[in-house]
Amino acid sequence: MTYSHEAEHHTRSRISLFFALSGVIMLPLGALGTKFGLWSHHIGMIMMVLGFLAALVPVALFLGFGWHAGYRSERPALLWGFILGLLPLFVAISLYTDSGEAPIIHDISTDTTRPPEYQAVLQLRDSGDNPLDWQSAEAETQREAYPDLAPIQTSLSLQQARTRALQVAAELGWEIVDSDSRPGYIEAVDTTFWFGFKDDIVIRIEASSTGSSIDLRSASRVGSGDMGANAKRIRAFITIFNQQ
Repeated sequence: MTYSHEAEHHTRSRISLFFALSGVIMLPLGALGTKFGLWSHHIGMIMMVLGFLAALVPVALFLGFGWHAGYRSERPALLWGFILGLLPLFVAISLYTDSGEAPIIHDISTDTTRPPEYQAVLQLRDSGDNPLDWQSAEAETQREAYPDLAPIQTSLSLQQARTRALQVAAELGWEIVDSDSRPGYIEAVDTTFWFGFKDDIVIRIEASSTGSSIDLRSASRVGSGDMGANAKRIRAFITIFNQQ
């Protein structure tokens, strides 16, 4: 009977560590595998979800058994499983916190009435990517979710604004696709670190009564929603641009 009890303890400890390590491994593996083309982003997302679910097992085991005196011998293993299991859960909480209550839209513009149009990046997109036809029905949703997004108004001349915009894009690590074929337009691609998602960006620079007016549009190629990434990208550009 004693042997059976000890065997049960060892089994529970192994299960805790196995699921904890599975959760820790599957998160970066799912994301980086997508980035390097080993599998589709759908499979990568499924792997991440499975990683989050796996992480719940060691946390539950520790909360259920770790504090009981009768399971003192397995407490160190359960504690390690608990600590490792918290890492994927922390990532999940961080992603949810960063996205907040972001609407399920993937195309964001500072001008929702006359958004800048893409041209050069069209050659880089696949047939299965999200369409770039502006959805006017989603404009009101965007305005409610991101009321702070608006054109940049600057006293810079058109040429100065263009130079400054290129500087900011380079600082943000965007790949410039085209900046010459259309006067007043810059097109770029931003690649996310983990999944390697490609998001397309177009910048429009027009003359205004005070100098120049700059609009940005950022759209995700995949996914029905962007978890607020496009709005965050536009905000980063605006913030850096205005630090001149």
